[in-house]
Amino acid sequence: MRVLTSALLTLLCIGSALAQAFGRFGYTELPVLPGITVDKAGFVSKTPGADRFYFTHPSTIWKPVETTETGQIVALNTGAGSPQKVRFDLWKPGVGFYFEQGFALNLHTTGSPYLTWGEGTVADGIPTPDVTWILVSFKTAQPPLLFFLDSGQAGFKITGKTGDWTLTTDKPYKGWVRVVQPLGTAEIAANSAASLGQLTKRVFDNIAIWTQAPATLQDLKVEGDGTAVEATWQFDKPGAIVPLGISMSNLGGYPIRILSKIRRLEEWNDEGPITVTDEPILKVRFPIRRIPLGRSLVLGKRDVAPLGTVSPIDIPSVVELALENLLADRDAAALKSANDTFAAYLQDAVYAPEPNTNQQLPYTPTGAGIDLAACHALLMQSTAISHQSNSEANSLLTSVSWRRDAYTWRVWVDDPLLARRAGGLAALAGFLCPEPERRLQAAMFEAGLAAERGLGILRSRKQGREEPKYLEVMDSLRSYAFFRDIKVADEDPFGKALLSEVRVFGDPSLFLEKQGEALTIQWQSPDTDAHQIVFATSCPIDLELGNLKKLDLERALGLTQVRYVANQPGPCQANLRLPDWAKILPASAPVPRYTETQR
Repeated sequence: MRVLTSALLTLLCIGSALAQAFGRFGYTELPVLPGITVDKAGFVSKTPGADRFYFTHPSTIWKPVETTETGQIVALNTGAGSPQKVRFDLWKPGVGFYFEQGFALNLHTTGSPYLTWGEGTVADGIPTPDVTWILVSFKTAQPPLLFFLDSGQAGFKITGKTGDWTLTTDKPYKGWVRVVQPLGTAEIAANSAASLGQLTKRVFDNIAIWTQAPATLQDLKVEGDGTAVEATWQFDKPGAIVPLGISMSNLGGYPIRILSKIRRLEEWNDEGPITVTDEPILKVRFPIRRIPLGRSLVLGKRDVAPLGTVSPIDIPSVVELALENLLADRDAAALKSANDTFAAYLQDAVYAPEPNTNQQLPYTPTGAGIDLAACHALLMQSTAISHQSNSEANSLLTSVSWRRDAYTWRVWVDDPLLARRAGGLAALAGFLCPEPERRLQAAMFEAGLAAERGLGILRSRKQGREEPKYLEVMDSLRSYAFFRDIKVADEDPFGKALLSEVRVFGDPSLFLEKQGEALTIQWQSPDTDAHQIVFATSCPIDLELGNLKKLDLERALGLTQVRYVANQPGPCQANLRLPDWAKILPASAPVPRYTETQR
């Protein structure tokens, strides 16, 4: 069984190294985009009364040629005047269309749309001067659209008749055209000179954002300390679209600090308010505690119930098993159960391909099984950090992260309960990782959950409705892990028990009791052979012989290797000495039961 587990895990790790995250752009032919729908025949704003722009030659194919979590490039086989490629990028406003053989789009509006540029407005039959952009507005209530040329200038013209209009350039255009909703999905009718003027003024308030080459992400730097990770997204210019996971999470209860200048616009689309960067960086500090490697040695004895059989498909029992393995006094049977449970999961998991990237992943296209994958990512991480002094890659956590949306930071599945369950479990799994990069992944999952709540609160306030309730998984522990509620979080006994500055590696179960003024470590020796226990500490420690036959200590780089020989099989003990200035070790606490609450 162990050989099979290693083989399956190796294959999954190889896939993780070679694969690419996909977020909302996976498992679908037509991606879901903020504010607009694009397909093989054209595009339309996501409002009931919006008019569709039709390609003059519809495509018969929709072929993604490049897919990432932030965007996608799709090849089309349209004819002259229609786009040959479509480009989506969640960091950038709008949608890009590449026209190889001229530019033309058809509309079926009753009245002619208006074409506005920096110095004027025209209707049908009158060309604009050569410009880099035009604003298309309508006499009926719907979102206006701004067309921006990436390559040079062109004159635009509307020709046709009622129900059959064509938007073209006065000369063949070759290059990318970006289509933006400068007012989001606000439905505005330009049916008079006054209303057209008001609409134009609103657009011109932020015209610099929409009529520049969009900001491009160049780098991401991540740093961490004991209480937070700090992420800096570096762009080539201001004007990047800020993810809802950042702009809405504070309102939802996750107290991130945005350290760069951003600006929330008045405009909304169907997914929420639009926020942009006012600097070429987006810098955010995410509160998250850091759990040291190793099992936590705590003071006091707790009642450890005999371990029953753990089903690999029962999320509550797997989560509780994962948390059990984080404590130094966990029974040796818990480690065996964790290994056996994880092996059974890997053997029985149903793997399905993601069609755009050809990755085999342990959940279905609908997302069924992704919460179980996140649950076993937690088990995998707790087992890995509990028995060795270095952290391993967590391929299951990576596979769940691939499906996190880059705009909302939520797990991208249709079932909202499944998404929140998987997101909460993934946040806990990442919380156990020591590296700043993976702690950032945990914080992004947590921010996505908070942002969903924040957006719900904001919408309910706008509409005068009661605030919605959302599923929360292991709410108390996550509050402690991510500093969501300081008053409540600092009172979580199990969370505090995880932060002991004395960590234990290896299989033996150890517990610590105070006997008079002495701190006594106790464990079981299976025989009278030589054995080893490894401690990792933030301060120098010493151990006294106790009831042992032999005790040797070797110290290096924060690790203390303890080699001992017992006088006889059975209970062993040694006194632990800490410096006077060392922090008091936390008290023992029971492993929390798995909870799902609505709040």
